[in-house]
Amino acid sequence: MSNDFSTPTLPPIGWVANLREDDRELLASYGQFLALYPPNELIFQGDEQHHLFLLISGKLEVRREGRDNPIVVGTITPGECIGEVALFDPGPASATVVALEFSQIWKIDQVSLNLFLESNPVGGNHLMVGLATILSNRLRHLNAKMVELSN
Repeated sequence: MSNDFSTPTLPPIGWVANLREDDRELLASYGQFLALYPPNELIFQGDEQHHLFLLISGKLEVRREGRDNPIVVGTITPGECIGEVALFDPGPASATVVALEFSQIWKIDQVSLNLFLESNPVGGNHLMVGLATILSNRLRHLNAKMVELSN
């Protein structure tokens, strides 16, 4: 990632870490780079969500609306993704995502991701393994939390 954000690139972090540099450059061309300043929202709970996001730099907070106040669900740090479920099961966002500090983000929609997968099967395979790993880790973490709460 360039320091001035004028010529952004996808760095080898998170679910794109296993992609070759030329595959990351190609993938980047299918999406869009965003700059998000605090306290702006990236995603609103309840709104239709059709994008996968990769946090390149900065810090985001995930909040769900509670009875009286928002509940902080977690924070997103560089290399983490948001919205991966929406690619496979589109629907309303389950939480609001807010910038805690200046954040550089890359996003892609399902149609554009499918075009990348069709044009680059090898890179697409690496990308899908990265996404499947993230989903598996999140499911394993949630299962452990459920067991912990039931004891």
